Amino acid sequence: MEKMDLIYISKNENSLAPFKNKKLTDTVSQFLSNFLSENTRVAYTTDFFDFVAYLHGRNIEVSGPSEITRQHVIDYRDYIRGEFAPNTVHRKLSSLSSLFAELQNANLVDLNPVKGIKRPQAISLRPKTGLSDAEINEICAYYNGETIGSLQNKVLLTFLSYTGCRISEVTHIKASDIVFENDIPIVVINGKGAKIRKIPLHAKLWVVLKELIQRREKSGDDFIFTAIQKNYSTPLRRSSVHKMLKKTLLSLGMDFNKTLHSFRRGVISNLLENGHRIESVAEVSGHSNINTTKGYLVREEKMEDNPLLSLSFKN
Repeated sequence: MEKMDLIYISKNENSLAPFKNKKLTDTVSQFLSNFLSENTRVAYTTDFFDFVAYLHGRNIEVSGPSEITRQHVIDYRDYIRGEFAPNTVHRKLSSLSSLFAELQNANLVDLNPVKGIKRPQAISLRPKTGLSDAEINEICAYYNGETIGSLQNKVLLTFLSYTGCRISEVTHIKASDIVFENDIPIVVINGKGAKIRKIPLHAKLWVVLKELIQRREKSGDDFIFTAIQKNYSTPLRRSSVHKMLKKTLLSLGMDFNKTLHSFRRGVISNLLENGHRIESVAEVSGHSNINTTKGYLVREEKMEDNPLLSLSFKN
């Protein structure tokens, strides 16, 4: 059996056997396939496998994820704290919480047993990278969008996660700023220094943003993000978004020191580390000076990756 298959397992006999639940299998597969990085998919798969292997090793019988309890997760956390560094423990719990949030959205579990469980303080080795992939996925999945308030919070956090825009830019977006080019939804951003740029909307962002626009009947000069009980001519205040983020981080047991700018740092660092041209990233980010963008690239360059080694002079 491949490791990927082992995420859907229960202890039914003397060996690990797949859950016979197609919806569960499809949900987890779609969750993993959304990651662009193969390394990220492998890391998440390993984290899921390790948790299930832990349950099996302790003879804890569960027939599905809905039977996983908060105590199971607490015991697992205490176990891996003795096996791994704080950063790894933090990541493994974040991975699990992201998965359960996805299962909750798919109505496969009623509660997220990882939610609110305290995690060891992660040691920041790369302070300028902002939020990690696991943290962004977990934050975006936190709100279910059933109420208008929950939906707006979800869209706000997803917007920050998938565009890297400044919070001042996001709160001032109007319905008329959402347009289409070649059937691709884009947002026209009025940035610093009256600099206008166009940003394509990621599929995950567009789904929830479109729902918010439709449910609140926004159009024309209406601001997309506004106070729930007030008119649409006044944008949501930055302080309100900041307060919402802090409440979300607290509920998820995440680092309370993360800020709204952490989303922007996370997006820019992600783009740079995935090999995108720094000029393109600077344009998307609205940086007038490319050196500002370079400041987000904090990875250590390896000598074997030095571009001089790839020189080739044609005859």
